[in-house]
Amino acid sequence: MIWDFAVRPTDLPGAHFFTVYNPEEEDERIVLEDDSINPGSELSHALAAPQCDKTMTLRSWTASNPSAYLIDSGLWTACWESRDWMKMRYQPESRHQRSPAQVLDPNQPVIGTLKSQDKTQRLITYPGKDLFCLQPFNPDTICWTQVMAESVPMFSEPSGCEPAHIAFEFEGAWKGVLDEWDGSTIADEIDEKTGMAACVASLANVANSLPHLWFIDSDLRRLAGAAPVSNLPKERRVFSGNGCKFVEVHPADGGWNRSCSPGFLDRSAHEFIRRLQAIMMECWDISSPCDLISSAGFPELGVLACVPDL
Repeated sequence: MIWDFAVRPTDLPGAHFFTVYNPEEEDERIVLEDDSINPGSELSHALAAPQCDKTMTLRSWTASNPSAYLIDSGLWTACWESRDWMKMRYQPESRHQRSPAQVLDPNQPVIGTLKSQDKTQRLITYPGKDLFCLQPFNPDTICWTQVMAESVPMFSEPSGCEPAHIAFEFEGAWKGVLDEWDGSTIADEIDEKTGMAACVASLANVANSLPHLWFIDSDLRRLAGAAPVSNLPKERRVFSGNGCKFVEVHPADGGWNRSCSPGFLDRSAHEFIRRLQAIMMECWDISSPCDLISSAGFPELGVLACVPDL
């Protein structure tokens, strides 16, 4: 059927961008509630339209948005035939009957609803395998322990799904912030610190909740003539967006054009991770980055680069 070619493929995990905010803060709720997923939810945090066009101050579900959820979201409202086909494919009614305590299959889709131009739109994600790139509206009002305890609060049906991959758009200035921290006291001080670096570090220090935490480094570019990303080792993570892919990059990888701006290597996402892990090891008296994951249950940290589709 023609609709089979209009939906995003499910064999490759998707990448999705959202603004995350705290609706208990009145100023945040006033600005974002009309553009949020499942508005009116009583949960402590919510998701809204992202700000992907950095030249604009407005958030938008469509402007320069590289999210995979846009690929087939229009089929819900295009016509009755496409809507019925989407209902049959994703079977939302059967999932709404799921017990909150039941664990969600990683390959099971979850549907979020929103209002756009007086129409009810739906976004499809797979929390068990997809990448959620979150843009905190105010990093100082986000409580990650609450977010993770409620399990993808922006998708209230079913409530038993937990995200496997969360990402942030990395900023080089975060590394300088971490250089001023004392690992021996950070466990007691992190809740008092402000800004994005503290927000990110706070999530990295939530144990036994999130398997993978990623940083999208916009300074990484694939070199002309380098092997296509499809030739990368199979164990490397790749998330498919709308017109692009987000590809796992290791520090020693060749084929990438790392910015030559002054101080870049010291302010790269890989160096930020190295410093963050050093602080965490000192804080929790752990001997290696591997033990942070295997013994303490902290998320695995990694770097992604955005590669446009040809």
